[in-house]
Amino acid sequence: MEAHDPLGTGAVSVPSVVLNLGDAEQECGDPALARVRRAYADLAPGQTVEVRSPVAEHAFAVRAWSRREGAEVIRDQREGRDVVLRVRRPA
Repeated sequence: MEAHDPLGTGAVSVPSVVLNLGDAEQECGDPALARVRRAYADLAPGQTVEVRSPVAEHAFAVRAWSRREGAEVIRDQREGRDVVLRVRRPA
């Protein structure tokens, strides 16, 4: 799923926060999804958090959490070895 421009202006929004979870498996006491939840909690309506990780389980967890939370995944694709998910807080 690609980022989309709801106004049709051709502009693609820049994420408010970018989280690289590539090192999350080595971190004790700070699970990857907890980092995503904290970043999302600080977003204003319409803002986005971009999550990057080479770990497939992180992507699955973020997708499932987004569905439960009512957050909109506006980007979901692979870039090199990372899965990149962009999640927007509803307005």
